[in-house]
Amino acid sequence: MSLIVSAGGDATLCVAAFGSSLNYQWYMNGKTLGAATSPCLTLRNVTVNEVGEYWVVISNPLGNITSTRVTLTLLNPVIVGLKINGPIGSTYQIEYLDALGTTAQWKFLTKIKLDKSPYVFVDQESADTSRRFYRAIFVTPP
Repeated sequence: MSLIVSAGGDATLCVAAFGSSLNYQWYMNGKTLGAATSPCLTLRNVTVNEVGEYWVVISNPLGNITSTRVTLTLLNPVIVGLKINGPIGSTYQIEYLDALGTTAQWKFLTKIKLDKSPYVFVDQESADTSRRFYRAIFVTPP
């Protein structure tokens, strides 16, 4: 089963269960979603970080049952990055800005070691923003 949502949209998953003393625990990609303990799970402003497989375990003193898994995907997510031409084995620090300006401070994103050149870095978190500016700073040679 799948659910397709536009980036920035909302998604709601619900189950129907009958019985007494029911407890619900939602999971995403095998990890417990701590506070998600009701029959419905609502995801607001969906980004690439929420893409994955969801299910809920319903339990009571007599046992538990696991719901059907639902795969959440994004409709046409926009993900950006940059291409780095450099010596294979060299390390670069990737930084970004959300806006340009005289008081803008570059923010650390990650460090990468080139295993090929050109190297294409894809910022998986970029779908959360309307724009982002990048720079790659040479850190160490191969």
